[in-house]
Amino acid sequence: MKNNFLVLCLLPIFLLAACSDDKKDSKPSKEDGGQIVQNDANTLSVVDEGGRPIAGAKILIGTSLNVPFSGNFLTTNSSGQLQIPGEWTSAQPITVQAPGFVRMTQFARNPTGATFKLRASTKLPSVELHGTSTGHTVRDYDDIVDFGLVMSAITRNDVLALDLSKVISNQMDTMSVIGQALQIPSNITVPSQKETYWLPLTLAKPAYRLYFSDQGVQRVYAAAGKFPFHSVVDQLRNKAQFYDVINSFTIVSGVIRDVNVKNGTAMDLPVGEVPYNVQKTFKAPAITADQVLITMATADVDGWLVPTDVKRFTANQSISMSTMPGKSNFALGVLKNRSEFDANAGGSDRISATLLPFENGVTPQFLDLIPNPTVNSVTSLHLPRPSSLNGVYELATYALYSEVRQIPMGTATMPFLLRLWEVYAPQWVDGMEMPQWPEGTPEPEDKRWEVAYIGSQTKDTAELGQAVINAATHVTHSSLDF
Repeated sequence: MKNNFLVLCLLPIFLLAACSDDKKDSKPSKEDGGQIVQNDANTLSVVDEGGRPIAGAKILIGTSLNVPFSGNFLTTNSSGQLQIPGEWTSAQPITVQAPGFVRMTQFARNPTGATFKLRASTKLPSVELHGTSTGHTVRDYDDIVDFGLVMSAITRNDVLALDLSKVISNQMDTMSVIGQALQIPSNITVPSQKETYWLPLTLAKPAYRLYFSDQGVQRVYAAAGKFPFHSVVDQLRNKAQFYDVINSFTIVSGVIRDVNVKNGTAMDLPVGEVPYNVQKTFKAPAITADQVLITMATADVDGWLVPTDVKRFTANQSISMSTMPGKSNFALGVLKNRSEFDANAGGSDRISATLLPFENGVTPQFLDLIPNPTVNSVTSLHLPRPSSLNGVYELATYALYSEVRQIPMGTATMPFLLRLWEVYAPQWVDGMEMPQWPEGTPEPEDKRWEVAYIGSQTKDTAELGQAVINAATHVTHSSLDF
């Protein structure tokens, strides 16, 4: 029962577990003294995620120190900028690193002005926000379990990341049911309610705890959901997989709040504020019997994607999904091999995903599910380039090198990825030879290379970096631990 109940709580957020973890792309404000860096055709600029200049960032133009020209290892000034050397005359990989940020390489950059935006280094979430979810429409003994989910809001950037820790809390809370202690992630809430399963029982865990890596203003999403108690528990007791019962779950409403989070901040969240009451039909393509397709309806709220429904689809199946009125809605589809849903199975993070405007009757086509990359050495990869898909244009190949750490999650552990190096190449490539960083590359005991092929239904090319992510409609992803 313990594991089954945990699965019940995680169902509405499964899809996000395939696509989450970036901190929001915040904008600098007058309060934090931020300024947007301006550069011209002769200047390289390095900024953080908020557009603030990074002084002392190091830039390597080329494949190694003094290749292709002497003096190709440079440092930005106090404005986060440097002048382009006259010796740079051909397309070269550009690698940028600064203390406290993830190293980034962009291949095939021409000798012209550009701005490079670095992500902050990954940190374990330790800043706590807590409170209760309010506004649930609970009725005792109605055979419906009401629950809440509280999480960081997501953006398009999250499509390329797969760190579970920001979606499913690594902290656990205990809920007692008929004398049994059930471990439930701390960002799940269960308002007090009474049901019957052979015997009367009370379910109650109204409080949530949510964790962030940094203090400051964070955008938080909270949702109210429901599922039929007897039928779902019976199916799970009969060894059904969680994707077999996911269509029994409903997200009925939600709320978004910007919260200035300091450690120990309290905030109650009224999950019934915005109802999801506009129906649109999603139709699955002809997937194979050994594949599982799960789709999430999302609403664009000021650039943030808000989940409003989640459903599992079989081949060619049409299902009506709940969307938010008055907003642009998107359908986020994730295709996986049935055998790889187990988090401990090889290829458990292998996915093919689409993010498309949710027009009534939308039917996406997916890129191939790809094999894992082959690691020749830490800096040399052979990549599993997918087949072309009609109507999808090649934007970029993205690779990410991380240290894999294990952090506690109740009585178990879960992987936490400490990002070390992210890499972009134009179009789709079948291999990458990374530049030799003059100061060396860390090689932790447990490490991972991930690869994602990014495509778009728009033919126009996009500059490597954030513009690629903004234009993406199709992604296929795999990884290798070594």
